[in-house]
Amino acid sequence: MLLEGVDGIAIISEAKKADGVTVPIKDWKLQDARRQRDEARAAGKYPLLALEEMRVRAMVLEARAQLKPSADYDKARFGHSLPSLPEQTVVWQEPGGLWCRARPDWLNAESLAIDDYKTTFASAKPERWERTMYGLHGDIQAAFYLRGIKAITGEAHSWRWIVQETAPPYALSVCTLSRYGMELAERKVQLAINIWRKCIETNTWPAYSKEVYEINPPAWQETDQISRELNAEDPEAVKAAIEMGMPL
Repeated sequence: MLLEGVDGIAIISEAKKADGVTVPIKDWKLQDARRQRDEARAAGKYPLLALEEMRVRAMVLEARAQLKPSADYDKARFGHSLPSLPEQTVVWQEPGGLWCRARPDWLNAESLAIDDYKTTFASAKPERWERTMYGLHGDIQAAFYLRGIKAITGEAHSWRWIVQETAPPYALSVCTLSRYGMELAERKVQLAINIWRKCIETNTWPAYSKEVYEINPPAWQETDQISRELNAEDPEAVKAAIEMGMPL
């Protein structure tokens, strides 16, 4: 489907539905299991072990059950509801001719929202996900995708992470960036686009310095070592601890 956006021509390509296929084997170690896996992938399907399929189905049921009590459920229309578009490839052109590409998990045209589904072996607690998200540069992804959708539709959309644990009871949280968090992310995206444009125009691709970088130990490393030496009753460690003001 070809649409004319605010900042140039944008393309949304229809995502192909990929069916799952269950392989009734415990793991992928056996040659026959790997053969079935490869055949499924070649046919455009997602191969799942029997235990994986059971877990996926349980996670889907729990996700819907945990989302439904939300006061915003009806108006938010989270990913699985209609009308929504799964895994659409979005391509747009930035001013100056720079082409960009994104692929949102779920684009909801009615609530003007993008839902990004994440699973974690750790914790879906929002405070934990905050640290994980910044480690993955998820804020940049959110701002970049929203930029692309606005270039196509001319409308500002919201962004939501639906974060779910992969172990029972498959706890789930819904997170988004604060207004300031999004503003900071948008600045990061703009800087990245400016750098990328300059690299293309000048055919210059700078990397890290080739100079040898000298790494100093952080403060906690010295504190930890002094504690070990104190436990060994090292006189020099006692002196260093006194100088650092550490309790003895």
